[in-house]
Amino acid sequence: SGDQLRAIRSALASGAGLVDALRRAEAATPGPIAARPLTSALGAFGLGEPLDQALRIAASGAPAHARPALLTLALGVEERLPVPQLAALVGAMTDRQAFEDELRADVRARTGGTRAQIWLMAALVPLLSTYLALTVPFVGETLASDLGRFVLLPGAASLELVGVVLAGRAVRGAVG
Repeated sequence: SGDQLRAIRSALASGAGLVDALRRAEAATPGPIAARPLTSALGAFGLGEPLDQALRIAASGAPAHARPALLTLALGVEERLPVPQLAALVGAMTDRQAFEDELRADVRARTGGTRAQIWLMAALVPLLSTYLALTVPFVGETLASDLGRFVLLPGAASLELVGVVLAGRAVRGAVG
Protein backbone atom coordinates (compact mmCIF):
# COMPACT_ATOMS: atom_id res chain seq x y z
CA SER A 1 0.00 0.00 0.00
CA GLY A 2 0.99 3.63 -0.22
CA ASP A 3 1.66 3.83 3.52
CA GLN A 4 4.02 0.88 3.38
CA LEU A 5 5.86 2.32 0.39
CA ARG A 6 6.27 5.64 2.20
CA ALA A 7 7.57 3.82 5.28
CA ILE A 8 10.05 1.81 3.17
CA ARG A 9 11.15 4.98 1.38
CA SER A 10 11.77 6.89 4.61
CA ALA A 11 13.62 3.96 6.20
CA LEU A 12 15.86 3.61 3.13
CA ALA A 13 16.45 7.37 3.07
CA SER A 14 17.54 7.23 6.72
CA GLY A 15 20.20 4.66 5.83
CA ALA A 16 18.47 1.41 6.77
CA GLY A 17 18.97 -1.69 4.67
CA LEU A 18 16.11 -3.04 2.58
CA VAL A 19 15.24 -5.91 4.91
CA ASP A 20 15.17 -3.56 7.90
CA ALA A 21 13.06 -1.08 5.89
CA LEU A 22 10.62 -3.87 5.00
CA ARG A 23 10.39 -4.91 8.65
CA ARG A 24 9.75 -1.33 9.77
CA ALA A 25 7.06 -0.88 7.15
CA GLU A 26 5.43 -4.16 8.12
CA ALA A 27 5.50 -3.28 11.82
CA ALA A 28 3.84 0.07 11.11
CA THR A 29 1.02 -1.47 9.04
CA PRO A 30 -2.37 -1.90 10.75
CA GLY A 31 -4.70 -4.73 9.88
CA PRO A 32 -4.66 -8.52 9.98
CA ILE A 33 -1.16 -9.95 9.77
CA ALA A 34 -2.16 -12.91 7.57
CA ALA A 35 -3.33 -10.59 4.79
CA ARG A 36 -0.04 -8.68 4.51
CA PRO A 37 2.24 -9.51 1.57
CA LEU A 38 5.35 -8.18 3.32
CA THR A 39 4.74 -10.59 6.20
CA SER A 40 4.89 -13.57 3.86
CA ALA A 41 7.95 -12.15 2.05
CA LEU A 42 9.82 -11.57 5.30
CA GLY A 43 8.74 -14.98 6.57
CA ALA A 44 10.06 -16.72 3.45
CA PHE A 45 13.26 -14.66 3.65
CA GLY A 46 13.64 -15.65 7.31
CA LEU A 47 13.38 -19.31 6.28
CA GLY A 48 16.29 -18.94 3.84
CA GLU A 49 14.60 -17.92 0.60
CA PRO A 50 16.51 -15.23 -1.34
CA LEU A 51 14.85 -11.85 -0.82
CA ASP A 52 14.03 -11.33 -4.50
CA GLN A 53 12.34 -14.75 -4.69
CA ALA A 54 10.51 -14.12 -1.40
CA LEU A 55 9.15 -10.84 -2.79
CA ARG A 56 8.05 -12.56 -6.01
CA ILE A 57 6.29 -15.31 -4.06
CA ALA A 58 4.57 -12.68 -1.91
CA ALA A 59 3.55 -10.80 -5.07
CA SER A 60 1.85 -13.89 -6.48
CA GLY A 61 -0.54 -13.99 -3.53
CA ALA A 62 -0.86 -10.24 -3.02
CA PRO A 63 -3.78 -8.05 -4.04
CA ALA A 64 -3.53 -6.66 -7.57
CA HIS A 65 -2.65 -3.14 -6.43
CA ALA A 66 0.35 -4.38 -4.40
CA ARG A 67 1.89 -6.70 -7.04
CA PRO A 68 3.73 -4.08 -9.13
CA ALA A 69 5.48 -2.66 -6.06
CA LEU A 70 6.58 -6.08 -4.82
CA LEU A 71 7.79 -7.16 -8.26
CA THR A 72 9.68 -3.89 -8.72
CA LEU A 73 11.34 -4.33 -5.33
CA ALA A 74 12.24 -7.91 -6.30
CA LEU A 75 13.81 -6.63 -9.49
CA GLY A 76 15.80 -4.02 -7.56
CA VAL A 77 17.08 -6.71 -5.19
CA GLU A 78 17.90 -9.05 -8.07
CA GLU A 79 19.89 -6.29 -9.79
CA ARG A 80 21.69 -5.57 -6.49
CA LEU A 81 20.88 -1.87 -6.57
CA PRO A 82 22.57 0.21 -3.86
CA VAL A 83 20.38 1.61 -1.09
CA PRO A 84 20.19 5.16 -2.56
CA GLN A 85 18.98 3.78 -5.89
CA LEU A 86 16.51 1.48 -4.11
CA ALA A 87 15.25 4.54 -2.20
CA ALA A 88 14.78 6.39 -5.52
CA LEU A 89 13.00 3.34 -6.98
CA VAL A 90 10.67 3.11 -3.99
CA GLY A 91 10.11 6.88 -4.25
CA ALA A 92 9.02 6.48 -7.86
CA MET A 93 6.66 3.65 -6.86
CA THR A 94 5.27 5.82 -4.06
CA ASP A 95 4.59 8.65 -6.50
CA ARG A 96 2.92 6.22 -8.92
CA GLN A 97 0.76 4.79 -6.14
CA ALA A 98 -0.28 8.29 -5.05
CA PHE A 99 -1.20 9.17 -8.64
CA GLU A 100 -3.27 6.00 -9.01
CA ASP A 101 -5.05 6.65 -5.71
CA GLU A 102 -5.89 10.21 -6.79
CA LEU A 103 -7.06 9.02 -10.19
CA ARG A 104 -9.23 6.30 -8.64
CA ALA A 105 -10.81 8.83 -6.25
CA ASP A 106 -11.41 11.29 -9.09
CA VAL A 107 -13.06 8.68 -11.30
CA ARG A 108 -15.15 7.45 -8.36
CA ALA A 109 -16.33 11.01 -7.70
CA ARG A 110 -17.10 11.65 -11.35
CA THR A 111 -19.04 8.41 -11.76
CA GLY A 112 -21.18 9.00 -8.67
CA GLY A 113 -23.78 10.81 -10.76
CA THR A 114 -23.73 8.03 -13.34
CA ARG A 115 -24.42 5.43 -10.68
CA ALA A 116 -27.38 7.49 -9.43
CA GLN A 117 -28.70 7.78 -12.99
CA ILE A 118 -28.46 4.02 -13.45
CA TRP A 119 -30.70 3.40 -10.44
CA LEU A 120 -33.07 6.22 -11.39
CA MET A 121 -33.52 4.80 -14.89
CA ALA A 122 -33.99 1.30 -13.45
CA ALA A 123 -36.78 2.60 -11.21
CA LEU A 124 -38.36 4.71 -13.95
CA VAL A 125 -39.44 1.84 -16.21
CA PRO A 126 -41.43 -0.11 -13.57
CA LEU A 127 -43.00 3.12 -12.28
CA LEU A 128 -43.98 4.17 -15.79
CA SER A 129 -45.46 0.76 -16.59
CA THR A 130 -47.46 0.86 -13.33
CA TYR A 131 -48.74 4.33 -14.18
CA LEU A 132 -49.74 3.25 -17.69
CA ALA A 133 -51.41 0.08 -16.37
CA LEU A 134 -53.52 2.18 -14.02
CA THR A 135 -54.41 4.95 -16.47
CA VAL A 136 -54.73 3.14 -19.81
CA PRO A 137 -57.13 0.18 -19.54
CA PHE A 138 -55.70 -1.66 -22.57
CA VAL A 139 -52.17 -1.67 -21.06
CA GLY A 140 -53.51 -2.91 -17.72
CA GLU A 141 -55.44 -5.71 -19.42
CA THR A 142 -52.40 -6.73 -21.47
CA LEU A 143 -50.14 -6.83 -18.43
CA ALA A 144 -52.74 -8.82 -16.46
CA SER A 145 -53.10 -11.40 -19.26
CA ASP A 146 -50.95 -14.51 -19.66
CA LEU A 147 -48.86 -12.65 -22.23
CA GLY A 148 -48.11 -9.90 -19.72
CA ARG A 149 -47.53 -12.15 -16.71
CA PHE A 150 -45.41 -14.79 -18.42
CA VAL A 151 -43.68 -12.90 -21.25
CA LEU A 152 -43.76 -9.11 -21.01
CA LEU A 153 -43.19 -8.56 -17.28
CA PRO A 154 -40.48 -11.25 -16.87
CA GLY A 155 -38.80 -10.05 -20.07
CA ALA A 156 -38.84 -6.44 -18.89
CA ALA A 157 -37.53 -7.42 -15.46
CA SER A 158 -34.73 -9.46 -17.06
CA LEU A 159 -33.73 -6.58 -19.33
CA GLU A 160 -33.78 -4.17 -16.38
CA LEU A 161 -31.57 -6.47 -14.35
CA VAL A 162 -29.13 -6.98 -17.23
CA GLY A 163 -28.98 -3.23 -17.81
CA VAL A 164 -28.25 -2.45 -14.16
CA VAL A 165 -25.58 -5.16 -13.94
CA LEU A 166 -23.85 -4.12 -17.17
CA ALA A 167 -23.97 -0.42 -16.30
CA GLY A 168 -22.61 -1.18 -12.83
CA ARG A 169 -19.77 -3.20 -14.33
CA ALA A 170 -18.93 -0.38 -16.72
CA VAL A 171 -18.76 2.10 -13.86
CA ARG A 172 -16.72 -0.27 -11.68
CA GLY A 173 -14.40 -0.91 -14.62
CA ALA A 174 -13.83 2.81 -14.96
CA VAL A 175 -13.22 3.20 -11.24
CA GLY A 176 -10.79 0.28 -11.15
